[in-house]
Amino acid sequence: MIEEKIYVALFILILVNFFFFLKNKEVSIFLNLIDHPDKNRKIHKKSVPLTGGLYIFLNIFLIFFLDKYYLNYDEHLFDLYIIIFVTLLFIFGSYDDKFSINPNFKLFLS
Repeated sequence: MIEEKIYVALFILILVNFFFFLKNKEVSIFLNLIDHPDKNRKIHKKSVPLTGGLYIFLNIFLIFFLDKYYLNYDEHLFDLYIIIFVTLLFIFGSYDDKFSINPNFKLFLS
């Protein structure tokens, strides 16, 4: 019984990631998460979407909720701390991607 649920959860993850792969450009334009090249610091030639962290974050949340509510494993307070930590890292990384935080401030927050 649990093996079938694991296969369904993996199938859901694959479908969600396939959707992310197909809609990457549209999502990055909609959220205005595009890194445009400049001649000073960025050496890439084309604009690059900054959605990788978003997709990793969404996958972590999806795995967490599938694990807790679909596979019915026990909840632990430690899991809540991990989710809070991952959320804070995501917010910090997204803000840094968008607005380029001072390196000394990044070191301080890390």
